[in-house]
Amino acid sequence: MHICCPLCRAAGEDIDHLSWDCQFARQVWSYIFAWFHVDVTSNLDVGSFIIWAMQIQASRQVTNLWRVGVMTTIWSIWNLRNRVVFDDASFSAVNLTVQIKALILEASRFSLGEMMNSVEELLVLHGLGIPGNPRRSISYVYVFWIPPPHPWHKINIDGSIHGSLPCIHTGGIVRGNGSVMGCFHFSGGRGWAFEVELFALIIALEQVVSHGWDFIWIETDCTYIVELF
Repeated sequence: MHICCPLCRAAGEDIDHLSWDCQFARQVWSYIFAWFHVDVTSNLDVGSFIIWAMQIQASRQVTNLWRVGVMTTIWSIWNLRNRVVFDDASFSAVNLTVQIKALILEASRFSLGEMMNSVEELLVLHGLGIPGNPRRSISYVYVFWIPPPHPWHKINIDGSIHGSLPCIHTGGIVRGNGSVMGCFHFSGGRGWAFEVELFALIIALEQVVSHGWDFIWIETDCTYIVELF
């Protein structure tokens, strides 16, 4: 009977220690948590951890892969323990995590749901070497840009904000009948979505005045700007 943990040789062996508290197991789990961008408190036993882990919610694809990762890690540690005890196998945390990642990748070949359209989930899937399965669009709308007839000028404008104290970015492009007449861009200041779209319109109108254009067609994706006119 093996009283000492065969993986760390530093404590007695029981299910909580082997699967969770063992220094070797902790090292393995640190890889799993890093792959899935998960922070876990250490004040849990293995049973409480499994319950907590099964309650984590992301997209269906990432949630299912996370659950596969948790169950695969526990099984892999137990399987390694048996090989060490009965076959005197050599082992390392890096080698075991490579095997775990390969098993997660194998599981991903089955239909495991769709991902969310987020950078966080893309990073998780990329780190695992698994292609994302984005949600399929219900319908497609094809949009074509049509050059304006002579002597009209068409100005396409857009704006965006970035950060918790939104920094504004605006820009636009001016095209005639088949040619680019000019473009503009501005970054700086603070504002919200409607304000930045309105600012883009103001800059576009300033360009109209400065160039003396008489026939102007302005395109924007902001419904509020359109309704102003």
